[in-house]
Amino acid sequence: MLVLTKDKFRRALEACKNRIKNEKFEFLKSVELISHFQRNSIKNLAKFIFRKRLNRSQFLFREGDPADRIFLVISGEFRVTKKITVIDKKHEENQNALQKVQQQSKRGTYLMSSDGDPSQPPTRQQ
Repeated sequence: MLVLTKDKFRRALEACKNRIKNEKFEFLKSVELISHFQRNSIKNLAKFIFRKRLNRSQFLFREGDPADRIFLVISGEFRVTKKITVIDKKHEENQNALQKVQQQSKRGTYLMSSDGDPSQPPTRQQ
């Protein structure tokens, strides 16, 4: 059995908290964006930051998340991606033709033309 008095536990916990505060302060002091802040400002800022560990392929944030945080990466690699919509004129024409086929199919059953081109008028199924 191991025994730790309440007072020694409190001191150990305080020492641990101080070590973490110092690590945060030293890290923030090394960040170029923050390094010119006054010492007390960096110490105050350190009170509000927290460490977050991620596993491979976990997301730190996703597109559309509120921009309410600053992330300072201590170590590791990350990938930044952006969703984009590519407008392809042929794809757009095919989508329009498909919509027409879908609208017409409400009135009857239609088949695609023999070459499978949705831009060609469909033939009515016999």
